[in-house]
Amino acid sequence: MKHATSNAKAVISRLLAASVFLLGLGWGDATIAGAHQEKVQGSKNLAVLRLSADKLFVENSDALSTKGKGEIRKMIKDNGTLIMIPMIITGHTDRLGTHAYNQDLSFRRAEAVRRYIKAQGHFVRMDVAGMAETQPLVSCTGVTPLKKLIKCLAPNRRVEIERLYGVDS
Repeated sequence: MKHATSNAKAVISRLLAASVFLLGLGWGDATIAGAHQEKVQGSKNLAVLRLSADKLFVENSDALSTKGKGEIRKMIKDNGTLIMIPMIITGHTDRLGTHAYNQDLSFRRAEAVRRYIKAQGHFVRMDVAGMAETQPLVSCTGVTPLKKLIKCLAPNRRVEIERLYGVDS
């Protein structure tokens, strides 16, 4: 009986989170390492799930690391409503490298996350975009040497997932 009560509480909790989400009030709890729920300046959404590219991908690549795949699976599990509504997955890079390279890499990384979510059996509409270095979170002006600059620019290397407004699934 104790197990049934625990399951009922979990189901009720998920239904409440889904109700709040579907009303447009937010994503629920983003409690995994590397995923942060926050208000993002200029975003139409109340919240964005922001994942560190350094944790998701092999360096300078769109290949998901084993740890990155685990982060995505946990994000899906912890945010049950995530797979119920259309979303946009946006890749971002730091300013190092050419714009053309960064544009391609940011798009490929967003697409890799979309493909992995789909491979987990979730077929909701997922649009992808690559923003390259055009929306930095930090600037790191004057930071040297290169190794310190790369570390400083880490927040700019990310993938963001947010609700896609104004569309049906």
